[in-house]
Amino acid sequence: MALHAFVADFPSDAHEFAQAGEDARLGRLAEVLRDLRLAIPLQATYLGSFIRLKNRVGKVVSQEEFAEAIGVSRCWYGMLESALPHFSHLILKTISTPPSEAP
Repeated sequence: MALHAFVADFPSDAHEFAQAGEDARLGRLAEVLRDLRLAIPLQATYLGSFIRLKNRVGKVVSQEEFAEAIGVSRCWYGMLESALPHFSHLILKTISTPPSEAP
């Protein structure tokens, strides 16, 4: 599931999310973020408007690359994928913006 779809569908899943504990919600978000980062095609040359380094094309998008593309530190993004509760709705919106809509 694409993150923008996950975020867009959030209101319809609100009851389910309300029933789950905070740890379960953060765990699900972390799982979705990691799966989506790993699903980015290896040959992608752009992450939104961010241009990947030539030596990174052909490799899995790293947390560091993705973090730089969305404007946060690798450590901070790593906490998102580790389900630590340090996120903002603005960052979720930034991450969920499809590349065609990125500035």
